[in-house]
Amino acid sequence: MTKILPFRRPQHWPPQRDRPRIVPLSRALLAMAVALERDEIMAEMASGEAFAARALAAQDLSVAVIRDGYLIGAGGLVLHWLGRAEAWALVSANADARDVTAAVRLARGWLDYRQRNPIFRRIECYIRDTAPWRVTFMHALGFEPEGRLDCWGPDVKHFDIYARVREYE
Repeated sequence: MTKILPFRRPQHWPPQRDRPRIVPLSRALLAMAVALERDEIMAEMASGEAFAARALAAQDLSVAVIRDGYLIGAGGLVLHWLGRAEAWALVSANADARDVTAAVRLARGWLDYRQRNPIFRRIECYIRDTAPWRVTFMHALGFEPEGRLDCWGPDVKHFDIYARVREYE
């Protein structure tokens, strides 16, 4: 009979990191997310008081993802009317690929949980088409492309619209 030995982590391996976790978004975390955003136009769009008021209006609809005390990103839903909400996300420039992958897994679970409620039958998101990683990000979150908005952004760049639609019986 073979004896199974417990696994011991070799000392030369990097220290083990905490799992990322979702926390409620505060005004301070939102300000930090805006400051760390990868895209300066997206940061500029999210930096105003009007955006902060919309993002923080419903406490349970805006969250931040944190790992080891560092902010990976922030995001949430803004309810426009029953059945339709708009998703937003700010991804930290300091987050590496492992952090973003873990955050996407958490965010997709969070979105799936929210969409169990018919209030969120349709969740849409607008993204700039200047960075190809955003398309992968949207697909990983379960969004499907719906169209292109020409000259839609504040810098007259094109945006793409993505949506998650859940049918209820």
